[in-house]
Amino acid sequence: MNSPRRGMTLVELLAVIAIIGLLVALLLPAVQSARESARRMQCGNNLRQVVLAYHGVHTSENALPALCGYDVDPLLPPASLMILPHLDQLPIFSRFDRGKTVRDAANQPVLTTPVPAFACPSDPQAASPILDSRWQAGAGQLNPPACHGLWYAPSLGPLHDRYVGGPGCVYCPTGANSPCCQGEYSGSPFAPTYPSGSTFPGMFVRRPTRVTFAAVRDGLSNTILLGETLPAHSVANGAYLQNIPGSPTHIPLNTMISDAGFDKEGVTGIARWQHTMGFKSQHPGGAFVALADGSVHFLAEAIDYALFNALGTKAGREAVTLP
Repeated sequence: MNSPRRGMTLVELLAVIAIIGLLVALLLPAVQSARESARRMQCGNNLRQVVLAYHGVHTSENALPALCGYDVDPLLPPASLMILPHLDQLPIFSRFDRGKTVRDAANQPVLTTPVPAFACPSDPQAASPILDSRWQAGAGQLNPPACHGLWYAPSLGPLHDRYVGGPGCVYCPTGANSPCCQGEYSGSPFAPTYPSGSTFPGMFVRRPTRVTFAAVRDGLSNTILLGETLPAHSVANGAYLQNIPGSPTHIPLNTMISDAGFDKEGVTGIARWQHTMGFKSQHPGGAFVALADGSVHFLAEAIDYALFNALGTKAGREAVTLP
């Protein structure tokens, strides 16, 4: 005679559900970690493509592209445009009318075309890479009303802003031998206080000046060419802006301050960039940088501050060893 079939009791069912819930809870972080590892790898690969595009310009023209024209040559295409042919994006570049500025309506379709290699997938903002420039005032209103965000920013090196009304250097003491407060007025020679004959510390500067690799006295393997940033944090982090599509190193790595915070605190205008435009990422613990030799490295956010700024100068003559 067959014994009756026995079902699960309520207690057993609850126990099974609890065990399944525990296993799911343990599994989710692993899944999220695996996804972030894949996104981080893709982000590093994108940065490698971009730095090789800069090398392609240098190979063909014997110099890196100028960062921007700022208020000297508003018709000069920003560096991010000039590297497009070397990213297999010649069709986009060919549509840009170089006889018109980046603010001209005729060029807006080009500036608002997504370029997959320009965005880091670890940042949720990468799903919507076209941003309002949000910085329409100043510099003769040279910036476009909207353009692709800047996730891989050209390095301006350690900067100092002594322009009238500027904040100076907020993360480091100033002085003649300061390792992190150099390049007066964001590295531009147009302010009344800019010393005659001064130069700029990084690989790029807010003016139509082109740097050659021969000028990198510190060595290509000891100098940051590009680094990650978060475009949604700053009004100035647009790939095709004339003012100012780059990031300095005097802002400590992964300083997670955004314009939104300043809006709430009532801090506006020129003071913002000294906090919001640094190198940073959504990766846990640090951010990628590309050195001038074309190599890509992940820097820990705990990197020594003096070392980080030494990596930002092209001819500072500092002793540098990557961690």
